[in-house]
Amino acid sequence: MKKYLVLLILVSIPLSMMSQTKGIIFEKGTFAQALAKAKQENKNVFVDCYTQWCGPCHFMSTEIFTTDSVGDFMNPKFVSVKIDMEHGEGPELGKKFKVDCFPTFIIFNADGKELGRFTGSSLGKLFCNRVSKVLKGQKNVGQNEENGKSEQQIIENQKKDTIYDEGKGLVFEQLSLNDALAKAQRENKRIFIDCYTSWCYACERMEKTTFKDTRVGNFMNKQYINLRINLEEDPDGKVILDKYKVNVFPVYLILNSDGTEYNRSTGYAPVIEFCDKMMKAAMGEEDGYFTMQREQREYSAKIKKERQANLSTEPATIPVTKIKFEKNADLTKAIKKAQKLRRPIHLFLTDGGWQAKYMIDYMFSDDKVADYLNKSFVNVYVDVKSIEGDAIMTKYQVGESFPAFMLLTKKGELLGVKNGLFKRLEDMKEDFDTLLNNKPQIEK
Repeated sequence: MKKYLVLLILVSIPLSMMSQTKGIIFEKGTFAQALAKAKQENKNVFVDCYTQWCGPCHFMSTEIFTTDSVGDFMNPKFVSVKIDMEHGEGPELGKKFKVDCFPTFIIFNADGKELGRFTGSSLGKLFCNRVSKVLKGQKNVGQNEENGKSEQQIIENQKKDTIYDEGKGLVFEQLSLNDALAKAQRENKRIFIDCYTSWCYACERMEKTTFKDTRVGNFMNKQYINLRINLEEDPDGKVILDKYKVNVFPVYLILNSDGTEYNRSTGYAPVIEFCDKMMKAAMGEEDGYFTMQREQREYSAKIKKERQANLSTEPATIPVTKIKFEKNADLTKAIKKAQKLRRPIHLFLTDGGWQAKYMIDYMFSDDKVADYLNKSFVNVYVDVKSIEGDAIMTKYQVGESFPAFMLLTKKGELLGVKNGLFKRLEDMKEDFDTLLNNKPQIEK
């Protein structure tokens, strides 16, 4: 008997551990039911106001709310409930609570009185801090205030941040790139190039404000040979575009005297911020924008490698929707049909993720969306996790962002790609019309 009792205890321990829920426990029920349970358990109510298409909502749901630390913090204090603001009781509650951005997190007492709210995604520790502030009756502030600066302080600092038109600003020399390189070698300096275009508003703002400031002149003129080059009109413009791969404006290139790139920065910046950017660039620190671009390229290469390592021989079954997708992703057959019907081709590229699921469950099941796509295009469903789908991605050099909507001419020439999801037919039509007006990018 004792053996059986010991065995029962040993078995019951892992079973009880397995029954524990990781992360926040969200009740399945209505807002009214959550209030009733909160009153019974002497707790407050935490409401996650979300939508199916909201990326930050999805991030909080999958990456933050599932963690043990957040669950341990929230579960003893709250009856938690998720409310889809576009379905069920969501639209009515959205009007009542005046929710106009997503995600919005609202905390109520058990009587339904709002104690406070905050919006946007955040990491676990900051999320818990924001919840604590609501419980303490404190205001949840913006990012600038969390960094110790109020919005009013920032405005006042920007007003002070100007010593313009003293004739001592940044001096741009009237030299060709080759002559500037020669001078840089003689004077043992680097070259600073403001790469701009005539249509770039941020470029114009920099010329009329920051570059005229005495402090910027004092900081830059002693360190660099300064050039300002219109990349679309100046003789050196094409050389710089091709050699240094400039694809955003304004870009500030810092070159060594042998013409090799030392660093770069980008974007409009008031005086203090610009000098800070240039100081960091001079020390070899990578600009945040280009760090983001590099990390995106590295991440894209990583997930591409992972996807291609597990390609299936058979594509996923095409889901039943109101869109008349072709029976398979055979482009040759789709092109023949498009030429016969004199229509362009629309390819829906999916990895089976939540955004694709939203399109399938909602947009592709909508009568008006179906009417537009079925009458305007030959529609092809592409499983990018299959060998067949990967071949299409490789042919048209599509990036690793899904779902993707790719439009081709009736001859199979690429018109363009739109990534992400649509939640309104009007947005889809607008973006598709833009792509349809493009010149074909690839000749078949």
